Amino acid sequence: MKKVVILNYQDILNKKFSASLKGYNPLEVDLFLDQVLYTIDLKDKKIDSLTSEVQSLKKSLDDLTEKNKNISREFSFFKKRFKNINEDDVLKNASTIELIQKVNVYERKLNELGIDLKDLLESQSK
Repeated sequence: MKKVVILNYQDILNKKFSASLKGYNPLEVDLFLDQVLYTIDLKDKKIDSLTSEVQSLKKSLDDLTEKNKNISREFSFFKKRFKNINEDDVLKNASTIELIQKVNVYERKLNELGIDLKDLLESQSK
């Protein structure tokens, strides 16, 4: 089985090659190692940044999970408390609210036209 060696930044920085007559150009090797070091440094910083982001997102997820549990508990409470309310009741109330809003709009328009609603109602009742 082949042994896998994992190098870190310092391993590469401190690496020394022995000289040989048919060896590589030391300047080219140093330049390449500098590029490798730069790449590793960037990747390490990116890993640190992403690790920090993951931790932050996990905390946010935990907070949201807790809020969801609280909302679910509240929903269950209100569902039990208001179990006697039918959908028809809600629809009737919605219709009533719409009518009140329309009346409010008409009252404002009459007021803009200078017509006093009290006078109008009194004249209707006579």
